[in-house]
Amino acid sequence: MANTTWSNIEIKKYPKLNKNIKTNCLVVGGGICGVLCAYRLKELGIDVLLVERGKIANERTIRTTATITALQDFLYQDLDIYKRKLYFEASIEAINEYKKLNKKHNFLFEEVSSYKYFNSHNLFVNEIKALNEIGYYPNSFIYNGKYIIEFMNQAQMNPMLLIKELINNIEIYEDTEITYYDSNKAYTNNNIIEFSNIIVTTGYPFMKIKGLFSFKLYQNKSYVIEIENKNNTKYHAIGSNNNDLYYRTYNNSLLIGYGNYKTGKNNLGFKPIINIINDRYKNHKIIHKWINQDTMSLDNIPYIGKINDNVYIACGFNMYGMTNSMISSILIKDLILNKDNKNINLFNPKRKLPINKIIKQISFSILYLLNPKIKRCKHLGCSLNFIKSEKTYECPCHGSKYDLDEKVIFGPTSHNM
Repeated sequence: MANTTWSNIEIKKYPKLNKNIKTNCLVVGGGICGVLCAYRLKELGIDVLLVERGKIANERTIRTTATITALQDFLYQDLDIYKRKLYFEASIEAINEYKKLNKKHNFLFEEVSSYKYFNSHNLFVNEIKALNEIGYYPNSFIYNGKYIIEFMNQAQMNPMLLIKELINNIEIYEDTEITYYDSNKAYTNNNIIEFSNIIVTTGYPFMKIKGLFSFKLYQNKSYVIEIENKNNTKYHAIGSNNNDLYYRTYNNSLLIGYGNYKTGKNNLGFKPIINIINDRYKNHKIIHKWINQDTMSLDNIPYIGKINDNVYIACGFNMYGMTNSMISSILIKDLILNKDNKNINLFNPKRKLPINKIIKQISFSILYLLNPKIKRCKHLGCSLNFIKSEKTYECPCHGSKYDLDEKVIFGPTSHNM
């Protein structure tokens, strides 16, 4: 298990599936997204079964910084006004849904401000203009030579506490990997699960070809260090550039993150964070440090929705899994109930994507498929790169990671090298 801020929360253990079984809705993936989807459907009285190939919340969710915000890495000025408005409103709805959950469950939910800082005055001005055009008027100011936009009434939480609260009434099987599925059956190595609907929330979809996600997704990673910080101010902040540091408070700690690196590339690792700690927080003890990883869409908007008659997907969260997991649970619930939802087209996994980015992704994958290196990923066969700072092998195509003993430590693959 990753050693992070949330590692001290004990999650109930569940058995491995050892029988054939039937369910209305099969949820594949036991992170925050899968748990929220299962919980929401279970609350409506729908028969739900959740399976996880490893342990609940032990891959992406435990590595999150758990901010819930409409202020994310992309710039609203880069979206057309229609998408801009829908995405903003969907994110605000997600925050409000977490507020409702907070009335029933204790998961250290707190409302805070989100800040985005800019080095460029033009980007700053254009971002404010783009937000004003959809009827939102954020606070803005200059601080320490940076141009700042503030979104008030955003949020943050302890994700493992929330999962611990929500899983109590859900039927769950751990160490249960779905190898493939057909129209109404999912298969493990030993058992069959019959379903009416299947919801895939595995971060990177386990289907290798279906949905063509190998051409529509890649993975990025960032580095996080938690330090002691007795400052009572509660907030989180990000920069407008990929190489800007990001921050998030938690109890008496400060989480500092860096990077939005594509997997498979050697990079600066924890060094920029260590430098800032030595400069500004010299006497603050380091508590935890870890590497976060997430799937990235080609247009900065997640893929959420129906890909077949009874197959639903949620992925491509672009490092904002808490916000987009809640959006997914709302949208997928409405789709299963045949209810209208204004965001169906925005998040449609089969929507048209920038053709130049698709071509780039395909060309990149072909390059690593044809590379003569011996060490190859068990997902789709791309050659692996060795990451010196982490002493790991990483797939630059789709993000799988292996340790020095060639054992898998991060998906999409579940097989050793």
